[in-house]
Amino acid sequence: MDIRKIARSLKPGSDQQLARDDYSGQKSASKQAAEARRKRHREAVAKQAANTRKDANRNIRGR
Repeated sequence: MDIRKIARSLKPGSDQQLARDDYSGQKSASKQAAEARRKRHREAVAKQAANTRKDANRNIRGR
């Protein structure tokens, strides 16, 4: 962290305004975590669907 940002964070004032000014354009940690969870969920669903298709094809050929 930049020394200027540290000094600015110690001054009285609005923390929300300070965050908007210093970190505009950046995603919040909670937003990043939510996106990571959604990505892992989509990957798990795709993997499960692929396995289901593979098992279904195996069952059809086995008859």
